[in-house]
Amino acid sequence: MTQIYPGQGVDVEFYTGQEKIKSFQPYIILANILQLNNPDFRNELTQWMRFSEKEAMQSGDGLFTACNEIPAMGRRIGSFVIRNFVTTKSEEKRLLKQMSSAALLAIFTSQNNALADWVKTGMVFQRFALVATKLGLSHSYMNLPCQIYQVRD
Repeated sequence: MTQIYPGQGVDVEFYTGQEKIKSFQPYIILANILQLNNPDFRNELTQWMRFSEKEAMQSGDGLFTACNEIPAMGRRIGSFVIRNFVTTKSEEKRLLKQMSSAALLAIFTSQNNALADWVKTGMVFQRFALVATKLGLSHSYMNLPCQIYQVRD
């Protein structure tokens, strides 16, 4: 871990066992509810989604819907589906399924609440995710609580 994580203003805490992991579920679910009930968030989410492999490759950014277990269906239909069928309950079910199969929960935090520190924390997470991938470890990224001030604090 010291090769991945230099310890320069970024903390990483590891939690193992379902009892410990489940203790974070209320925060993740609350943040999910707050985000999905926010029209601005839903609009931004839909803009960042890539609804086909072709669109994902052409844009070179965003999130390919297949990463969230949503089939490729094109932008027009995909936008309609995201806006009308992705609900707080459907996302809660997906998140709880991810967490119930997790052997480990790693929480990355910045020591200071500043943009430069957020970027540094993201870089540490990115190195962590790349090394995990290289080692053949499955991992998921759940950033919900860190995006919602009421939940994060």
